[in-house]
Amino acid sequence: MTIKTDYRINFTHAENDQFVWDSLNPDTLTYKPTGQEIYQMMWYEYRNSKPIIDPTVIAAVTGFWDELKNLQTAPVYSGEPVDAIEEHGFGWCDKCHSYCYGDCAAN
Repeated sequence: MTIKTDYRINFTHAENDQFVWDSLNPDTLTYKPTGQEIYQMMWYEYRNSKPIIDPTVIAAVTGFWDELKNLQTAPVYSGEPVDAIEEHGFGWCDKCHSYCYGDCAAN
């Protein structure tokens, strides 16, 4: 499943069909079907955390963390030309002649 983020780079929110991640609490995931939080492969509840034992949930959590890590460490500028209309804000920007986060038109 593909993760959707609020920005292409320096994103603060990421989610897919099963999980939500937020930079305000970067070590936890929220499991959408139940609304429970996951911290270090545990269903997190204050003073009553329980380990995750369902192998499909474990595999999904691991896959989400791996994909999230790949998105966070992805190179910003690959050296290839970027289509200024479709990919504006990702890498080199021809509008502001700098590396851009997509907000140069706002200035």
